Amino acid sequence: PMYEPGLEEVLRKHVAGLDGSTKRLRFTSSWEEIADFGDVHFVCVNTPQRQGDLACDMSYVDSAVETLAPLLTRPALVVGKSTVPVGSAERLAARLA
Repeated sequence: PMYEPGLEEVLRKHVAGLDGSTKRLRFTSSWEEIADFGDVHFVCVNTPQRQGDLACDMSYVDSAVETLAPLLTRPALVVGKSTVPVGSAERLAARLA
């Protein structure tokens, strides 16, 4: 576990659903809600090593971007937070354009 001083207070202040919250931070599993609400989207998915290969399996990242892309109806920042090979951001940005 890690400890971040002040994190609990920041979360209480901003996480939606808590009394008195600014509701600026939300967590959901609904792709439609994500696309409608968010200005910044973090793609944080597993990139396991491919069976019998040294490369990573990009299928989870690709699936997340392919699902999100058609739902975005306004400008948004999509941040990749998965371990991916060099050039992946450029390839995925083309899909989001």
